[in-house]
Amino acid sequence: MIHHIRRRHLTVLVLALLIGTGLTGCGKGREARDGEYYNKANRFSIIPPAGWATEEETSDGIFLFTLTGEDEDSVAVINIAAAENDKGIVVLDSFAKSAVEGAAGTMDSFDVLAESSADVGGQPCRQVSADAVTDGIAVKTMMWCFVKGRRGYTINAMVAPRDALDRYLPIIEKTVESFRVE
Repeated sequence: MIHHIRRRHLTVLVLALLIGTGLTGCGKGREARDGEYYNKANRFSIIPPAGWATEEETSDGIFLFTLTGEDEDSVAVINIAAAENDKGIVVLDSFAKSAVEGAAGTMDSFDVLAESSADVGGQPCRQVSADAVTDGIAVKTMMWCFVKGRRGYTINAMVAPRDALDRYLPIIEKTVESFRVE
């Protein structure tokens, strides 16, 4: 039951928010040295958690990199989406607002718990945490929105069940802190 949240809902969420902001882009990445994932086309890098499954795809011009960690009774998924806006500079606040609206539109329910400005890896971002329900499954979701010039990046982490957040939060935070944009 938990396992099907991994891809379908996160992909729909990311596509909705990026398409809604007029962003497009594509590219294949390569594995960088010393465990770092580097995506040359989308100009970002991140250090995936050891032992987590990774997958990358491009759909409708949106690049999506997915990390999945799970055990017998819980799952955590981190999606990183990157795209370029062919219409000009991306504004962080409007991009983050579109991300939250996109998330709310793809879930059964989406209740924002906190929203704030943050700095991750020297890059300003908007951070949002929420309780959500997708296909009847209660999840905890956290979102970080970054922009650099004409590129928008969204990191979305979901944990199910919600009470598994304490187990995954240090891993998620460490992974997000490793995110870098060129």
